[in-house]
Amino acid sequence: RILLVWVWHRRLSSKKQRTTREVYTAISNDDGLSWSAPRRITDQVYRPGWGWYGVGPGHGIVKRHDPGRGQVVIAARHGQKGQRMVSHLLMADGDGERWRIGADALIRPTGEATVAELDDGALMLNSRSKGGQRVVSVSLDGGHTMARSWRDPQLIEPLNGCQASLLHLPAPAPGRQGLLLFSNPADVQTRTNGRLRVSRDQGQTWDRGFRFSDPPPAFSGYSDLTLLPNGDLGLLFESGDLHLKRSPSTGRKLLRHDLIAFRRIPLSALGVA
Repeated sequence: RILLVWVWHRRLSSKKQRTTREVYTAISNDDGLSWSAPRRITDQVYRPGWGWYGVGPGHGIVKRHDPGRGQVVIAARHGQKGQRMVSHLLMADGDGERWRIGADALIRPTGEATVAELDDGALMLNSRSKGGQRVVSVSLDGGHTMARSWRDPQLIEPLNGCQASLLHLPAPAPGRQGLLLFSNPADVQTRTNGRLRVSRDQGQTWDRGFRFSDPPPAFSGYSDLTLLPNGDLGLLFESGDLHLKRSPSTGRKLLRHDLIAFRRIPLSALGVA
């Protein structure tokens, strides 16, 4: 079963026209060949006074452990007049029908985010920010409150931020720890040097990692990780040549790429087979 969550809005010609976006879900029971009718859930996931809104992008999770075992958890973000953008959690019952707004990250600005469940059932929210470092937040109560947030100097990103992906692999045997995997463009200046990194201690430390993109200065942008049925990793990411274009409405420089790439990566390539 696939649960899809997305946002929609009419075309906007400038940031001044941003208000909110409608949030919808749909379900597929045949691996995406067909879908249920879209269902609007904006009223469940959007608070009065909020402005610009987003979900993901990237995968959500279903909690394996208490608190909140069986609930769907996705990362989202919202703006509010007079405040900077902040990441937050969304939770739903296992069928995706009833949604609840969870905790905000404790550091602003934070934006596009990715979430994983740790071995002990805690939720880790990993967020895009400003300044070249990712913001990491942890909830110990199933997403209702955030225990702490911090900037992680190990996880660098472009100064203006970029979406990334976080994936937890359960412990292979009792008494051993699970693995956390993280993918993003690991460069402070620009979107290049796409790297896949491993943490063996629940996100406290990270190895140097494996470069999945072409060598710099080749472009590498947004990405998403999944575990394939054969045990390999699947990685979808923006790639190709980097182009600078100008917005026809504002004249602002825009980064554009020309490829979406997919890679199968054996765990042995990361030294964790």
